[in-house]
Amino acid sequence: MELQKNEEVSFSISTINEYLLTKGFELTEEEIDDLQRYQKEVLNHLECLEFDDNKLFSIIMPYTLSPYLSYANKLEVLKASILIYYKIRMEFDWHLDDEDLVKICYKEYIEHFGVLEKDLIQSIIQNLKKEGYSNRDNINGE
Repeated sequence: MELQKNEEVSFSISTINEYLLTKGFELTEEEIDDLQRYQKEVLNHLECLEFDDNKLFSIIMPYTLSPYLSYANKLEVLKASILIYYKIRMEFDWHLDDEDLVKICYKEYIEHFGVLEKDLIQSIIQNLKKEGYSNRDNINGE
């Protein structure tokens, strides 16, 4: 089973680097380790757990296609995408699918011209609440 997980991670990394190579750069092993450490820091700070070993790659994958991603800002953007995802994930319950949340975060990032900041988090949270998502099951005692 461990071998299968390693193969999945290797596949995810190679897929990400495939996209990045079209821009003339890739993630080094040190940068991947840095992103994984950062994910753990965010999870610890938010006091949450992640059970999906590939979630990191699912979160950052769309950003590798971003027209706003450059060699100079790649780690900053990818780390910000991780922080935004988990901050919003902690605000909403299981009714908001992980894959949908990744897409929503990336869409908002593009609509905000590649600016990842606290205002973007609040904007996404407000939009999701307007759409009826909550962070509580059975909110009306149903």
